[in-house]
Amino acid sequence: MTNRLIQGVSNLEQEEKFVSNYLAVASGEDFIKIPRAMLIDINTSHNLATTFNEEHYGYVRDSYPFSVLVLTRSNWSIREIANQEQGFIPPPEYASMIQSFTAFYMERQKSRTLIWADTRSSGLMTYIPKSSYLGRPLRITASIYQIAILLEYQMADVKTFAELQLATGLSPESMQKLLEVLVRAQLLRKNGENYTRNEEYKKRTLFINMPLYAKAIEVSPEAAKDIDRKRGFRLQAWAVQEMKTKKIWTRQELTGYLMMRATTDKTGFSPEKKLIDENINYLIEHDYLQQIQEQEQDQVKLKYIA
Repeated sequence: MTNRLIQGVSNLEQEEKFVSNYLAVASGEDFIKIPRAMLIDINTSHNLATTFNEEHYGYVRDSYPFSVLVLTRSNWSIREIANQEQGFIPPPEYASMIQSFTAFYMERQKSRTLIWADTRSSGLMTYIPKSSYLGRPLRITASIYQIAILLEYQMADVKTFAELQLATGLSPESMQKLLEVLVRAQLLRKNGENYTRNEEYKKRTLFINMPLYAKAIEVSPEAAKDIDRKRGFRLQAWAVQEMKTKKIWTRQELTGYLMMRATTDKTGFSPEKKLIDENINYLIEHDYLQQIQEQEQDQVKLKYIA
């Protein structure tokens, strides 16, 4: 529940509240005291953020570029606070927003202290490499540590490991892990101690959701099958939803759409073509789609028939 609420992936706060009420009946009020306090923190945070943004920007809008969660430490088990980079130098944009919100909050809660969880902070930035697909900008969701590194490339194309470490104040161990992720994402290129901004970015992915650090995770065959099965459900749902609108579409176009939809989804996975083909075939076999062979154009079309 902690991660779902912080990361904003909970289905609905009302559903979390419903579950808490159910547990209260089943196990007693003491059992759900903390979950209820967590939900109160989330609701209070939304109200604080809305009020701050309206005052900061001077007008009301549907969405703002700044969001924040103010969480009572005793209600939340956030271990990363103890492991934060003590010498981190935040980007000016991030630092100014922290100062503004801190002043805003302390006017209302003079007896409290804010501890900013940098390891939980993230942002959205845009980047247009020279070779970007159709000249469209990349939208990158990254941790504040990664953003601090990328912003160093506004004035230079090449930075050394030492220069990046000095500019951001990150430890060598953290810097190494963060740069590994940026190199894997092909945003940077490594050449010895030098890290160069990659202007030859070839991927068509227009949205990148990067993990904080690179992790080596071993997945058992059973777990891999379960992951593919769950991803397959999503691919099937997206395919049916789009085919209801298109009615008739080529198989190649549907495959490309599903590839794009998966990579731009907030879960951000890159399905293999084999997985997409398997799920398109499933929809054909179960009479959601019908395959039409057009010999003149030598291409396979799909028709929505459910």
